[in-house]
Amino acid sequence: MNNIKDKLALMAPSLVFGEGEPLTVTVPAGQFRDVAKSLRDDPQMRFGLLLCMTGMDWGETLGVVYHLRSTELGHEIVLRTETADRENPELQSVYDLWESANLNEREVYDFFPICAGCTCATTGSAIRSARITTLRRTSIRSDWIPTKRSTRLRLTS
Repeated sequence: MNNIKDKLALMAPSLVFGEGEPLTVTVPAGQFRDVAKSLRDDPQMRFGLLLCMTGMDWGETLGVVYHLRSTELGHEIVLRTETADRENPELQSVYDLWESANLNEREVYDFFPICAGCTCATTGSAIRSARITTLRRTSIRSDWIPTKRSTRLRLTS
């Protein structure tokens, strides 16, 4: 994994590397697609499988954690990216890199709603990416409003 870490550090010096296994890398949102594409396409890395994506609310930011595996070379990596825009959170899609992201991106949108390469069905905001699609709720009713950590709930009796 040191070879992967060294390659990534040369490619994008602003990456932040975590300690431990699997290697965890925080990627600025603007560099995320380039880093993800390199991880998939580089012959020494070959991360051809997106295991899962998890939407996250870190309080000040919203983001996504990606778990990738190279079935050919037997290693794993975790990528983390985030946006400080909590009102209209948008991150780059990886659907064209890993088809399994199709459902994962829709689930992240369902629960947070972080748009990944989409035109939001609710807000109409758009993001530039390789795949532009309209995301609609897949798991939750269309009138459900996600609760973020910053939302204060009022209890009534």
